[in-house]
Amino acid sequence: MITFVRILNRSGTSLSKCLPGSRRLFCTTCLRKAAKQPAAFRTTSRSNQIPSMGYSLLVIPVATFCLGVWQVQRWGWKLRLIDQLEEKTLAAPVPFPDDMRELDDLEYRRVRIRGTFDHSKELYIGPRSPIEDKKGASGSIITGKSNVGSLVITPFKLADRE
Repeated sequence: MITFVRILNRSGTSLSKCLPGSRRLFCTTCLRKAAKQPAAFRTTSRSNQIPSMGYSLLVIPVATFCLGVWQVQRWGWKLRLIDQLEEKTLAAPVPFPDDMRELDDLEYRRVRIRGTFDHSKELYIGPRSPIEDKKGASGSIITGKSNVGSLVITPFKLADRE
């Protein structure tokens, strides 16, 4: 006995015909025959194995998670660094140390010194290119367009040292 499944198209016309060799199987007998066909002839086959491409795609969420954790750790480190620099720059000035090896500990610290600039030993490093902003303008408000200049380095003579 063949039982037909009634399938209607959009216009309401019945499509309940069992056509041999057709991919549309409408009757229950043909559906049972299709279920007994080998997997190579079926249009859809399910496998319990993950293909090699599936394993490689698992790397994407793992890498994204690791990068996110790294960014959060870096953010915490950056906040601590900003707090340390702010603490150093806002601290009260300290006297200039006698031993020059102590200068490494005074990075970003304000120091108190007394002395004079020695203009007889000034050093000029040039030419220095003009400073330009993003619009291509250079110079300052007063001087207008600046020309090429030099960097001036002037030694400072401490009052209590030779």
